[in-house]
Amino acid sequence: AGITILIKPEVLGHYAQSCKKKETPFCVSWLRKLTTIFSRQHAATQAILEAFPLPPEKHHSYRSQGRFSSTYKSQDLDSIAFESAMKLYLEDKFKEASKAFEQLLSDYPRTAFRGRARYWMAQAVAHSEGNEKAHKLFLDLQQEFPLTYYGLLASRETGIPVDSSINANLPLAEDKEPSLLPQELFHLKRAENFIAEKANELAAFELREFRPRDSLSNNFLVYLAMLTHKARCYSLLFTVLGELIQRGSEGVLSAYGLHLIFPTDYFDIISKSTDASQLEPLLVMSLIKQESSFDKTANSPAGAMGLMQIMPFTALDTDPKVVLSELLDANENIRVGVKYFNKLLNRYKGNIVYALGAYNAGPTTMDRWIKAAPSKHGMAEFIESITYRETREYVASIIRNHFWYSRQFKGVGTFDINYFWKTPTTEPVKGT
Repeated sequence: AGITILIKPEVLGHYAQSCKKKETPFCVSWLRKLTTIFSRQHAATQAILEAFPLPPEKHHSYRSQGRFSSTYKSQDLDSIAFESAMKLYLEDKFKEASKAFEQLLSDYPRTAFRGRARYWMAQAVAHSEGNEKAHKLFLDLQQEFPLTYYGLLASRETGIPVDSSINANLPLAEDKEPSLLPQELFHLKRAENFIAEKANELAAFELREFRPRDSLSNNFLVYLAMLTHKARCYSLLFTVLGELIQRGSEGVLSAYGLHLIFPTDYFDIISKSTDASQLEPLLVMSLIKQESSFDKTANSPAGAMGLMQIMPFTALDTDPKVVLSELLDANENIRVGVKYFNKLLNRYKGNIVYALGAYNAGPTTMDRWIKAAPSKHGMAEFIESITYRETREYVASIIRNHFWYSRQFKGVGTFDINYFWKTPTTEPVKGT
């Protein structure tokens, strides 16, 4: 409204004429923004378009499935539908379960549980209709979601390495984007200059002003991902990559894309901290990626600190001599975090799934889940029985992270589920 009052249409027309003489992305983005403020019939819009007919915005073809984030209200109806279908599966009512999963996917095509539901539907079909039909379902899931936990589980069923879909081509990146808003272009140029001067923290500060939008092209988002990787602004990097994955961008499924998705910061410190323990460095790195996105200054609203997001009382209980202010130091945070995770592994007899769940939700809660879980089921069924969505997805994501880090460091392309699942022969040891 302020623009309508203060700027006359003829002034905007003169501005558009000057832009036409020397066209720049900054100038075009301002004009495009102004034409969205006013209606098409408004005198200001007409003045701009008469002086400088704007080229139409690019329209990008994304995968038809759209976003898989749930937009369903109440106590998430898709979640209720999944729980009902999973209950049928766990009761060995496989035919009914497969129909229930199929109905869920039909009723809620954008559900965040899409990959999850498709995996268990395929399992139900394998039990009720045979492996041939199930194989096709597993293969489709693996090809569509190769970077996910459920894609890994599906690859175990098909026998086809999940990394077979990863190509060696560099993704296309473009540093020009007509739909950038003026303030976005301002932050982008400052970030580029800071990166050129190796001032990565300042570059990250500028880049945090960005949010992926539908009008931003895939190629520009790839360029933005490259910049955020250079600036080590991983929280935004993972957001941008998540957007590209949801769009079905082929550039993410490349060796370079994996390099962006799975950073290797602090590996030397992690290796040193795990030398004297039973912990594998890649497992700790997988946990750090999920906990803090490699931000050593991270602080959660609950008070968790640093790379491994350690709560102060947990740190003191693990090492009474720890100085809490030092938990934002990478060396100290990893040292205490590794010591605490080792404590949890000992408590759960080496079962990594249990230890990860306890690291996120607390040992008392994990003990309750273990006690409630049917003994006949394995790791995948147990993870599905975790009632906290955050913890369930946390455990699954770390298992996924570990596979891709193992591939990166060791060249291992086979998903070994038994590594995470060593079932204790006795009840969890209390107070260890």
